[in-house]
Amino acid sequence: MFLPLSCLIGWRFSRTRRRSAMAKFISLSSCLGIALGVAVLIIGLSAMNGFESELKHRVLGVIPNAELSAAIPPLNDVSALTKIALADENVKAVAPVVVLNAILSHESVFKGVSIRGVEPKSASSVTAADEFIEGDGLGELSADSKARNIILGSQIAEKLQVKVGDNIELISANVEPNGAMKAPVGRMFRVGGILKIGGQIDNLLAFIHIDAAREIAGLAPDSANLIELKVNDLFLAQAQAYEAARAIAAKAGTALYVRSWVSTMGHLYRDIQMIRSILYLALVLIVTVACFNIISNLIMITNEKRSEVAILQSMGAGRLTIFNSFVSLGIISGTLGVGAGVVVGVLASTYLTQIVGALQLVLGFELLNSHNYFINYVPSVVQVKDVVLVAAVALGISLIASSLPSLFVNRISPAQELSGK
Repeated sequence: MFLPLSCLIGWRFSRTRRRSAMAKFISLSSCLGIALGVAVLIIGLSAMNGFESELKHRVLGVIPNAELSAAIPPLNDVSALTKIALADENVKAVAPVVVLNAILSHESVFKGVSIRGVEPKSASSVTAADEFIEGDGLGELSADSKARNIILGSQIAEKLQVKVGDNIELISANVEPNGAMKAPVGRMFRVGGILKIGGQIDNLLAFIHIDAAREIAGLAPDSANLIELKVNDLFLAQAQAYEAARAIAAKAGTALYVRSWVSTMGHLYRDIQMIRSILYLALVLIVTVACFNIISNLIMITNEKRSEVAILQSMGAGRLTIFNSFVSLGIISGTLGVGAGVVVGVLASTYLTQIVGALQLVLGFELLNSHNYFINYVPSVVQVKDVVLVAAVALGISLIASSLPSLFVNRISPAQELSGK
């Protein structure tokens, strides 16, 4: 802990006017370097927090935590299997799904899609797709064969040039029970809603009612080829789904495949964590380089203040007092840099979405294209723990950098300095 006298002496040394222009420049550049590193890292981490939050809310809001599929499809008596899954304490919600591939057609325009047949109520309990669908969400899907609706991804609707209320044709394979292929069958559906998540999901996914999907796939009324699960811990989805699958497999009499969101969208989360690690490394490198300026500055001040140090020693100032005085001088530069960096970083992170949006308008380019990414803006979430960690690391490196040249101060001999030798 620094003594008050040491801090006072260090502050007085930092305010002296008898400093060379080079020393002043090095001192200023060290503060600016630390401030730049701290601000950039806070902005980068806030952006990564924002992307992670949007990933969980948007992509993982539509993609189920885990899916169970039979080794020999389909899964029959899914009502009973659903009850078994819900008996597991780690399973929060269950929904049977019929998945099939089809072609959608509208006015001579065709688009291949993945169709998910869902029961609106149970599907809404497993995913948050309703939040991203125009109108009543999955509630637009009807079991009535005369009023069949389909919900399309926004890019599918754009490709087919359709809107809510238009009719489109769903063309699917026609397979006989013996496996023989017949001419494809077309069925008319009304567009009941548009799903807008962002990225490739909007280009591939469509929803219909599970009863309609069963009819198209030729499945029995109480059957499905997938069971979707919502579990307690998103990051333990594979393990928790596996435990539920064991109980279901015993009832179904068949082996089950377990697939969690990690296998389909886990790469996005891993990419965010990798970038976060790179940003921490960048902070250490930037602040370390800036701290070399602190070392250079302290060495120059030490040479300039040799006579003052000798006077302090002759007046009875101890080695620790002199050492702490120069350490506090370096800490002042580090604290000013960290403080400025935190203020700039937090302010810029708070308004990052607006700042990037304004730059895009001025420069005339789109940083994130919604056709390729799941969002078309840069999100930002400032977390106190990130700000504290960044500030603490920067101050810690500044303290170490300040201590090194301060060790040489105590080698000054008062007799030699004051005698002029």
